[in-house]
Order: sequence, then C-alpha cells, then structure tokens
Amino acid sequence: MREELLNHICCPICKKMAFEVETAVTNTREIREGQLTCAACGSKFPVAKGIVDLMPNPDQTIQNEQQGWSELLGETSEELVNTMLQLPHYGEDNLWVSVARSFDDIMEKVNFQGKKVLDIGAGRCWSTRHMVLAGASYAIGLDILTERFIGLETADIFLEHDAIYFERMIGDMNNLPVRPETFDIAFMTATLHHTSDPKRAVKEMADALKPGGLVILINEPVRGIRQKNALDGCVEIEHGINENIYSLREYLQAAREAGLTPQIFLSPVVKDELNTNPHQIVHRFGRLGQYILLPLWRYSLGQKLIAGPMLPFLHLVANMPLTMLARKPE
Repeated sequence: MREELLNHICCPICKKMAFEVETAVTNTREIREGQLTCAACGSKFPVAKGIVDLMPNPDQTIQNEQQGWSELLGETSEELVNTMLQLPHYGEDNLWVSVARSFDDIMEKVNFQGKKVLDIGAGRCWSTRHMVLAGASYAIGLDILTERFIGLETADIFLEHDAIYFERMIGDMNNLPVRPETFDIAFMTATLHHTSDPKRAVKEMADALKPGGLVILINEPVRGIRQKNALDGCVEIEHGINENIYSLREYLQAAREAGLTPQIFLSPVVKDELNTNPHQIVHRFGRLGQYILLPLWRYSLGQKLIAGPMLPFLHLVANMPLTMLARKPE
C-alpha cells in the first residue's frame, strides 16, 4: 500500500477516516509490511505483502468461501504466471470466453481515462490491471481472497510486468471500508451473486460513488424460467462457496433502491450466438429462439427490438449473463 490510500478508506468498524501508519518493510513501490491503526476506535489492521486487511472478524459465510476457493485452487506453481498475464482471455473454456467477451464489451462502452475505480470482488486483479492500463487515475482491487493465483497477491505479477500501480485491499462488499462519494466507478464482474444481500452490496457501491458516478455489473447470472435447479450439483456450493442466482427484477430493484438509474444491455455473448451460433440460441431459448429471435435478428429493426424492449422479457425466459450500468444522480 501507499499512504495515498488513506485518503480513500475508512475504518470498517467505526467508519471514521483517520489512521496512524506503522511501517515495518518497504520497497521502491510501496509499504509491504506494517499496520494501520484507527485514530478514533483504536482498531488495528495489518498490512502484508502490500495488502491492507480491512475485514476484521469475517463472518462464517466469508470464512467458508475463503476455504472453498482455496480448496478449488489446489496446488499451484509459478508456471501459472503466463496464464495470469493472459486473463481474462484464457483458452476456449466457455466460462472464461463469456467473461472475456463481456469485459471487452464494457471496456468499449465505458471511458476509464482519469477515473478513480473501486474493483469489488477483484480476485486476481486482472480487471483492475486492465482498467489502470486503460487510463484509470487511481484504482483499488478489493476481495476476500489473498492467495496467489486466485486472490489479491496475484496483483504483484501485474505490478511488476506492466510497471503500473494499484492498491489491493481485503474487504467485505456488504461493508465497504471506503470513504463516501470518493470513486467515479464501482465495478463488479461475477461477484454480486456471492452475497445473500445484493441490495446492501449495491447500496454500499452507490454510497462510495461521487455524484454522477457509475456502477458496472457484468457476468452476473440471471435466473430465467428455463433455468430450473441451476445450482444443482454446483461444485462451488459443495465447497462451501455462497452461490445465488437472482432475477433481473432483483438486480434492477437493488439499483433503484440505492438511488441509481440502471440500464441493461444485451450480453455480447448472446449477440455473438445470434450472429454465428444458431444452435446455441435454440438451446438457450428453445422455440422462442428458433422461430422469433433468429428470424428477427436478420433485420436491423429486429436487432433493436431484441437489444431494447424485448431484453427484460428475454432475461425472464432464459439464462443470460447480466450487463448493467447504473448511474448515480449528479
């Protein structure tokens, strides 16, 4: 961490904003080992490997999630460094193809130049990295995981390879340890469905934004009527990871109750399927895909209908990844 971080955070316990810094180890980049002490309540927060731990006493759900992801990671080696540098573009795995396509799409839609970004559920911090490379003036990657190759310690690979800098911080999305009205963008990819209280998490994001700021949600699963028992046999759940699938209505309601104005977009993954993979469209939507969506998509007006007025209905029918931008009023 660098001391500039103190201008962006608050105590997760008392919400005050003044800290004392004790430095034990530094390098040319940052404070690597040390401790922050809240000047108001005296709570202490360790700094290890450049990462500030602002999540004291995590609840059992978070502890289970931390353990579950560590189990799924298994044994690792430094051979994974090259894989990390490719993320989110990772082979032909369907999940990563979807993640990468949605992320690339949002990088085209949103201008990150000069913006302060809070990346919540950053995990390995590949998304934080790309937003900094796209011109973000300041960025924090926040997650509950730290282990190299699945958590925040992975960021060291990017900081060294690209000669860039961003902060890493352990924190809870339902109790963000950041100052209000500080960030231009609050970003999540495949994260919000890991909380059992999405309204609270979105409200925390909204509170962290400056007036006019933007919440970005991508790669969230959306529950559709054709997606029954979608979590049956889920490996993550078997390892204690908190997995949920919310409806589009629940995502929109969370944004609106937080005072945001949400806008949804057709997933670029589904757009690609409409263009090149009709069999997948039929698999995803059934007869609706075969007899309505594919014929409509041949025409520009049909494409506008599918990406506009029809989109909420399509989310109701079938499982499609969420792409949502939600703006805070000026």
